[in-house]
Amino acid sequence: MDAGHRHIGYVGMGKDEQAHDSDQAEMDARYETFLRYKEQHGLCSSNDVHVCGGTAADGFRAMEAAILAGPGNLPTAFFVASDSVAIGVLKALEQHQIAVPERISIVGFNDIPTAEYLTPSLTTVKTYTELMGETGVQLLLHTVRNGPNEVGRKVTIPTELMIRNSSASPFTASI
Repeated sequence: MDAGHRHIGYVGMGKDEQAHDSDQAEMDARYETFLRYKEQHGLCSSNDVHVCGGTAADGFRAMEAAILAGPGNLPTAFFVASDSVAIGVLKALEQHQIAVPERISIVGFNDIPTAEYLTPSLTTVKTYTELMGETGVQLLLHTVRNGPNEVGRKVTIPTELMIRNSSASPFTASI
């Protein structure tokens, strides 16, 4: 993270929650990316990775377990795989009187409409789901009209970091 965090944890799904067959479910892309980044940069140990379901209650339980396992060993920041899960994470931190962002920064993913109205407002990665849908329809229509492409296409939809009050530099935070 550009904010200077060197001990970053993860809370969120480990497998794709949308898969119909749980045995065949692929690893959640956010989880997979975090693990790869963790290995490349040595950000945390496996004790700082908390796999859970996709609800606020799941996030609450995962963070509470992390806190009870050793509040002094918590990372200075957590990447949370969805804003819904982050709501539960924030609640657990509040109940255990762990200040956000002064002690721990939280960054969610999705930028749900509620994110900016939480206390503290949630720093999150905004995804452009409407643009994803439009692009998918355009690609489908192109295939219907012209047949399948001889060469595959890769489409990248941008994301945007929405910096709000749930994150701060660990060097300026008063612990």
